[in-house]
Amino acid sequence: MAHLLDCPRQTHMIPRALSVARPPQSDGVAVTDHVGLWPQSPAGRGEHVVAAGRILLAVLGLLVVWLDPRAPARHAPAAYVVMAAYVVYSTAILLAVWKSNLSIRVVQIATHGIDLVLFLLFIYLTEGGTSPFFAYLTFAILAGAVRWQWRGALATAAVALVAYVGLGFFAANVLKDPAFDVNRFILRSMYLAVLACFVAYLSAYEERVRVEIRKLADWPRPVSLDTPELVKHLLGHAAHILSAPRVLMVWNEPGHASLRAASWSPAECSLVDAPSDWGDSVIDEQLAGVAFVWTNTSMQDRVLVSTAAGFREWRGAPFDSRFLADIAARSVVAIPLPSERLAGWVFYLDKRRPTSDDVALAAISTREIATTLDHAELLAQLRDVAVEDERTRLGRDLHDGLLQSLTAARLQLHQLRRHIMPDSTAVEQKLEAAETTLAASQRELRLLVTQLRPRPQADAVPERFEEVVSDLGERMKREWNLAVTARVELASPLPGDMARTAGLMIHEALANAARHGGATTADVQIHGANRVLTLSVSDNGCGFGFVGRRTGSELAEEHLGPESLSDRVASLRGTLSVDSHPAGACVEMRIPYEEPV
Repeated sequence: MAHLLDCPRQTHMIPRALSVARPPQSDGVAVTDHVGLWPQSPAGRGEHVVAAGRILLAVLGLLVVWLDPRAPARHAPAAYVVMAAYVVYSTAILLAVWKSNLSIRVVQIATHGIDLVLFLLFIYLTEGGTSPFFAYLTFAILAGAVRWQWRGALATAAVALVAYVGLGFFAANVLKDPAFDVNRFILRSMYLAVLACFVAYLSAYEERVRVEIRKLADWPRPVSLDTPELVKHLLGHAAHILSAPRVLMVWNEPGHASLRAASWSPAECSLVDAPSDWGDSVIDEQLAGVAFVWTNTSMQDRVLVSTAAGFREWRGAPFDSRFLADIAARSVVAIPLPSERLAGWVFYLDKRRPTSDDVALAAISTREIATTLDHAELLAQLRDVAVEDERTRLGRDLHDGLLQSLTAARLQLHQLRRHIMPDSTAVEQKLEAAETTLAASQRELRLLVTQLRPRPQADAVPERFEEVVSDLGERMKREWNLAVTARVELASPLPGDMARTAGLMIHEALANAARHGGATTADVQIHGANRVLTLSVSDNGCGFGFVGRRTGSELAEEHLGPESLSDRVASLRGTLSVDSHPAGACVEMRIPYEEPV
């Protein structure tokens, strides 16, 4: 079987930005070394610590030279002067660093060089290779680590060690100093070398943690709601954070019969169905739900498992043999996928010398992957629901408004055929009525199209909703020969959307009364108070197919009543009831709404 990670050439490539080793800089920010020593910057904080340590070291050194009752040096007067000058110099640097925006590079290089020269001078003016001021070289190494991490520590130690060996050679072979102790000189040289190595290691570790934190902070936003493209993008960034050559995600997707597998490498990637011989799980059931590190050393499985109490070693083969043969990995950092929707694993493959720190970093990255995928799925669902709701709303608007008007126009034209020959005056009146109806429908359609466009401002609030209802009554008289009386009582103006929706609902109820109930008169009552709009439409038609009062839920169960109105009221979180009898019917709708600001 071909390895899963040997992706075919025709698969989509991961975006180039994800394969870059260095994360992109923030937009609009120019990065330069020649910025002020701001206390908020890492360089500024480090330089403040070095400046404070320098002045403390200088004052203590001067006190040691001054208070020692013995002759502290071969050149005591010069030592006093140099130590006093170093105190003044340290004070001046401290004030300059805290009060001024000096160039980082200039301050670091200049003060570091001066410190090294003065420290070696102190050693020479006191007791040479056995001078107690040898400890000052330790401060120089630490300062180099703070400023330039492990490179600064090693470079400072190399310069200090060469200079210190030179001083020892000068004291032993040129000055012939009888107090020169070879054993102490060798031990101090070894101490300086070992100290430099330890400080360099700690600095390298601190730099690595800082870089990893910065990578985590640069977690990308979703580039697309398309699952394959999003998975590839996320796996690429996770690989960049852990410096892993390859990443593999295996999961069970709802509605999918087999396992899904997504792999990423700097050159290629793929999103496919997992091989059928992997089965339902590729991990030993004893390791289900826990993170672990697996390495293969001398054909022996070594598994470090993360538990609540810490890390422990687990004996056994963590992977199915067929899965391990397919991925062909030398090491694996395995993290369960903490997703609410997906059950699976993310494997960081071929990480060089994976450690427990890599498990924690991989767990954070995997959690971000799961969270991003869950959010993308929710956004996609919301998008689909919004589209469906908008399509439903548009269909109701067309049905309750334009469709009813076009139906009336068709009936008017149908009657026109009956009057075209006998009476020209009647023909003219019918034509005028049809033209008026079609013009009103045209205006309504234009308003509907306008409502579908993005609106930067809030909906307009009609000044008098009574005029809207009055126009609707005249229209029903003209279209359906239905006499409408109306009364409007509103405690405050209606929002634009609610006013338009209420008009369409009244239109639908009146059209139903005239077309299906054969009504000739109708009474409309509109009452709005306490953010509840009550619409009541009574008619003198034949009623619905039942006698008595029915609620909206009862109408839905019995498949009775106006379905379009029921759906619209339900979408607005309102209630509907119908009181039907042979002499007419009354439709009442109660809709909650927010008062306009």
